[in-house]
Amino acid sequence: MKKECKKLKKNQNKRLVLTGLKELLAKGKEKGQLSYEEINEILPSEIVDAEDIDNIFIALRDKNIKIVDDIKEAPSGAEELGEEVSLEAPGVVIKEPVQKEEFVEPLDAIKRYLVRMGQTSLLDSVEEEEIARNTEKSQKRIKALVLCNEIGLSELRKIFEKIKRGEIDIPSILQNDGRLSQEEEKRLKEEILLLYSELKNRKKNLPHIYSRIMDMNISGEIINKISNNFFKLRDKIKNLSSQREHLLKKLYYLEHKRGRLNKANKKAKRLLRTKLNLLNRKIEGIAKRSGMKIEQIKKIVNAITKEEATLRDLRKRLITANLRLVVSIAKNYMNRGLSFLDLIQEGNIGLIKAVDRYSYRKGKFSTYATWWIRQTITRALADQSRTIRVPVHMIEQINKIIHASRNFIQNFKRRPSPEEISKEVHLPLRKVRRVLRIVQEPISLETPIREREDSRLADFIENKSVEAPSNAVISSMCREKLLSILNTLNPKEREILKLRFGLGKDGYRHTLEEVGRIFNVTRERIRQIESKALRRLKHPSRSRLLKDYLSP
Repeated sequence: MKKECKKLKKNQNKRLVLTGLKELLAKGKEKGQLSYEEINEILPSEIVDAEDIDNIFIALRDKNIKIVDDIKEAPSGAEELGEEVSLEAPGVVIKEPVQKEEFVEPLDAIKRYLVRMGQTSLLDSVEEEEIARNTEKSQKRIKALVLCNEIGLSELRKIFEKIKRGEIDIPSILQNDGRLSQEEEKRLKEEILLLYSELKNRKKNLPHIYSRIMDMNISGEIINKISNNFFKLRDKIKNLSSQREHLLKKLYYLEHKRGRLNKANKKAKRLLRTKLNLLNRKIEGIAKRSGMKIEQIKKIVNAITKEEATLRDLRKRLITANLRLVVSIAKNYMNRGLSFLDLIQEGNIGLIKAVDRYSYRKGKFSTYATWWIRQTITRALADQSRTIRVPVHMIEQINKIIHASRNFIQNFKRRPSPEEISKEVHLPLRKVRRVLRIVQEPISLETPIREREDSRLADFIENKSVEAPSNAVISSMCREKLLSILNTLNPKEREILKLRFGLGKDGYRHTLEEVGRIFNVTRERIRQIESKALRRLKHPSRSRLLKDYLSP
């Protein structure tokens, strides 16, 4: 009886669920969305099972019906208004009218670049120094924000430990323009190892450790790596916090909304609280492992972001103000294999490198940047201007020889010989000849000859890998004559000579032992037959037939 009653109840619940779902689907299709209040009103009061309610929600989502907290009605007559109207109801999007842009004829790329470049104002030496000083201050502030805390100290401790074990060297963590001497490297290693030992007891003398770290010229690459750790932690905290907020909203709804949905989701509330506890533990774990409070990490990340934005602005000002310098230097390298725009682009890369490495203590910025701009342009010419890449050290010799050749032509009105160039540039004649061969540009085999499209350069170059037609005819006639002479011998002698001299179909010359195995005789017997057959071929009646094919 009990089983039958349970079956009846299940069937009744199914009917109630189906009727409720039909009503919800009908209303949802009309409006495109349903609120929790509407679902609560439409569902029959007998439906209290959590699984049934979950199945209803899944069915609604499958039919693309959105479930929202509240539906806000749009103001009446919104469609008739000419002004822009923003509807806060979810799923409603108002597209702004698209204005057609006027067609502007494209200017020449170089002219456009030069026009925009001319709109930027130049900097005087005082402004350059001010930008450099502010840049240095921002870099120091970022360094302090990144290194002078628990996370920074723990990361530095790991780096110093690798130095102690000999896994990394000193120059790799320091910002140095030149190479360190052995004495300097030894002294710096002693200082780092001393600081490493102090880091173990850092609670006692933190201010002293911080000042020592700030005095060290730690490379920007190391600072950026440690800074990225802060941003990763921030993103992790942000992700966990957003998950927590989402769960709190769900829990708030379940606890404050009355009715059957609340009764059916007691289990869901317990599950939500469990998830919240886990998320809180994860957030607390981040704080515990880093040794810093969550708010401290957020403040440091915000401060780093602000300083990095300041640095970008300062960098941009210094770069845009010196674009004219790049153009003036790039003009000197025109007609060497790269277009003017490519030269400007390569020069701009050098300018960016100069901005990153510049310090106001190094003097005027334009003087410092000129070397970097020239360096990147000459390197680009060496790497990109030729079809076959020429090493950088050879480019210098090529330029030296070309310059000497031009001077000679201007003075003597003729091209110099390799010997004359060798005397002029004080290089060995062998090296000069080698450089002159490198200077020659490769020519395509598809190059047309005398403006005729049907003739190419490749048609006039001898292909030495192919046999000449006359030689092929002579070889064929000689082979035929030789085979006819061999037919005068007995079959055994004829076959042995064919195998020994590669006159068979495969063209392979067999050894005495291989031929002996074929005829089931010893190699000595094959040698005797071969020598006898050759003596017969040397007879004048046979040899005179081949005399015409022998080279004189």
